[in-house]
Amino acid sequence: TQAVQLILSAEGINKRLVDEIAKLCRLHEGKCPLHFLLAGPERAPMVHTITKRYRISPTKAFFQGLDKLRVTYTLLTNKSRGNGKSYLANSLSS
Repeated sequence: TQAVQLILSAEGINKRLVDEIAKLCRLHEGKCPLHFLLAGPERAPMVHTITKRYRISPTKAFFQGLDKLRVTYTLLTNKSRGNGKSYLANSLSS
């Protein structure tokens, strides 16, 4: 895994979710870059950013934490950059 991209719904973002994601990132600190994709209506990409603040360790526990928060993510590799492969079935609208 070269990077992990979190896909967040613009309508679903709130302070609690941001705080929980930050806490999860601190618990699973590592060397893997973390990207954020803010999606608008109908999952249309609006904003893509790479955070320099958090680098994570992409462990099973980290992804289980994202699952609990119902955050959709994509694992980015050299082969998948630009069209990442999603490994999570959770929907933004769930």
